[in-house]
Amino acid sequence: MFPIEISYRGFASSKALEERVYQEAEKLNRYFERIIFCRVVISAPHRHHNQGKVFHVNILLNLPGRETLVVNHEPEKNKGHEDAFVAIRDAFQSMERELEHSFKKMCDRRHVIDAQNRKRQLRGTVEKIFLQEGHGFAQGEDGVDYYFHENSVLNNAFSKLIVGDRVRFANEMGEKGPQVSSLTLVRSKSSKLENKQTENEIEKYHLYE
Repeated sequence: MFPIEISYRGFASSKALEERVYQEAEKLNRYFERIIFCRVVISAPHRHHNQGKVFHVNILLNLPGRETLVVNHEPEKNKGHEDAFVAIRDAFQSMERELEHSFKKMCDRRHVIDAQNRKRQLRGTVEKIFLQEGHGFAQGEDGVDYYFHENSVLNNAFSKLIVGDRVRFANEMGEKGPQVSSLTLVRSKSSKLENKQTENEIEKYHLYE
């Protein structure tokens, strides 16, 4: 499950509302499992003459490729949003539609990239690594972030990967977007730093000989 940050404005926090947010977010996770981060703001800024507080729900999602989706429900447009649970449900349903639209654009963009990169591997850099979850993201030389699973990393090198490592990989279009079919570690950032430290130590040694 991706990280979720929940904020309340104009009223006190609620355990029940928090649980509803996590329930709705879980649906998004099943729909699009590559979400990086979610921020939800629930506020009750308006009180009408013949109504109680009308709740306003704002959702922000961070996706691979530095893409951000935002849903901002205006409370005046739906009297049902006097119920915070209804407002949360409707906001997440809107976000699901945004995700569907974004995924379609990602697929269209990926088809163009596939035509350009067919029959050749890409070089890139490890952008994010989640060792415990068993996956990560590599940014290719084409500027696209590619999801990879630990099973796609050759030579059992997944546990050795760190952000900044140079890699080479074959890619394909998966059900959830651009992904890696096989990845090879080309140059380790940690090894480069170790070599640099060794060179500095040798240089110091010669200076004081």
